[in-house]
Amino acid sequence: MNIALILAGGSGSRMGAETPKQFLPLEGRQILLRVLDVFQAHPEIGQICVVSGEEWSGRLKYLMEQEGYGKVCGVVDGGQTRRGSSFRGLSFLMERFSPDDIVLIHDAARPLVSGELISESIRCARRFHACTAAIPLQDTVLESSDGRNTGHIPDRKRLYSVQTPQAFRLGTIFEGHRRFPAGREVTDDAGILAAQGINVKLVPGEKRNLKITSPEDMLIAAALLKG
Repeated sequence: MNIALILAGGSGSRMGAETPKQFLPLEGRQILLRVLDVFQAHPEIGQICVVSGEEWSGRLKYLMEQEGYGKVCGVVDGGQTRRGSSFRGLSFLMERFSPDDIVLIHDAARPLVSGELISESIRCARRFHACTAAIPLQDTVLESSDGRNTGHIPDRKRLYSVQTPQAFRLGTIFEGHRRFPAGREVTDDAGILAAQGINVKLVPGEKRNLKITSPEDMLIAAALLKG
């Protein structure tokens, strides 16, 4: 079984809107629904679970009923952090599925994920137990201690921008969360395993699989949808 775990608990404060960004319309369809459309239509995805902010879960459940997503097996209230939300979703899945099943954890703010990337992530996770989509950085990156002066400039050939989906054996990522120190935060699920010395393979990501965090990103995503 391959299961999609969609993290939709963010507030989207950088968008400057009262409504969380995942509920904002993108070319006439809400961002979250565009994400769910891709996973619902994918032939290798068997079930979908959505993690939502508690105050928005009622609206989300109503949307699920209206849209008729047959693969959605649950809507779970998220935690105070991304890590907390992810662990709540994983705990929900562990009660219902096998530890050997594959879970693809995906941000609701990435509506342009492709079916090909989903398939490649599943293949990689089945072989290596843990993987993340990533693309090589093209810009030079520098460190600055004060925001005014140039510091260390790392070799960009070794740097990648991490995307989702991140795909894992369900038992592997659940145990990784469970063993990880309480109160310690990381930016994503792959980081939880990497911090414990567990190898996470890279799957070639896609430039169009951008994460919507600002109004400018909405314009870019709309242009990509129009082709």
